[in-house]
Amino acid sequence: MTFPKISLECLLATITKATQKPQDEFAAEFMLDFVQEQPDTMAAIVAMLEPYLKTQPEGETVLIAEAQDLILQATFTVLGVVMKAVNAQQEAEEMNEAWG
Repeated sequence: MTFPKISLECLLATITKATQKPQDEFAAEFMLDFVQEQPDTMAAIVAMLEPYLKTQPEGETVLIAEAQDLILQATFTVLGVVMKAVNAQQEAEEMNEAWG
């Protein structure tokens, strides 16, 4: 089984709900909930993002275009790993049901 396709209506409803509070508040609540519900996944996400968030040596600056590229790369790396892990977990559970 592949990850279920998210309908546009569901996506828009979720975005609407998420934007009813400030983005930093939504993010903080999600992180706190996620660390409780999926501690291993949250630890993996933090580990993948850590290289991007390390303090740079004094005086080093990064052009905005380079920073944007890094943010985009980090976002889709984390999203890709989590989505593929969800799909793999679903497939493993289906196999266990079939063979169990």
